[in-house]
Amino acid sequence: MLLSLLKLWVLKASIKGNYGGIQLSDTATKAKHSDEFVIFTIQALRLIERTDPRRFSVVQQELRYISNIPQLSGASYRRSTRECAIDFLRYRSPRKEPGYEWYLAQYACIIIHESTHGRIYRFGIPYNDKTWLRVERLCHKEAQRFARRLLSDEYNFSTLLPKFDPTWWRNYRALTKLDRTRQLLARFREVDAARK
Repeated sequence: MLLSLLKLWVLKASIKGNYGGIQLSDTATKAKHSDEFVIFTIQALRLIERTDPRRFSVVQQELRYISNIPQLSGASYRRSTRECAIDFLRYRSPRKEPGYEWYLAQYACIIIHESTHGRIYRFGIPYNDKTWLRVERLCHKEAQRFARRLLSDEYNFSTLLPKFDPTWWRNYRALTKLDRTRQLLARFREVDAARK
């Protein structure tokens, strides 16, 4: 309970913007990329809203916050704060670079994936040792469905997301707490170096 309250306080203290009732929080204190994070996230949310209003409604229902914080898997869903935590530097692409539209679509798919975790939880399906693989597969499938709705003269977004890979997920779940901590600390160091 205390940890959840602390997380919530940090989220609220680091709000940099909002869109559609979703607060955008950059929890990095030296965030050189804060403005980019807010702009890119708002553009991704607008893309979802414009392309698929039904899925955007799910995003609004399930997410109170989208936060920029280093992650081992790139992104995660936290039910206690109804938060989509995204490692923004893994997905960012400056507007003028080739592939910007592709990265924006990929980022939108991450938001769809994580909000689907909330929807599944709302239906009473827990995320545990028996259900986690099935839940991840469903979230991935929902993001793929969204990607197929995207239209572009330049890209075939139906190939945006790779096939679901249960081996990757099993390997990720098999990491010990010590291995996760080491890898996460290394990721924090990488992100700090990128912010300087």
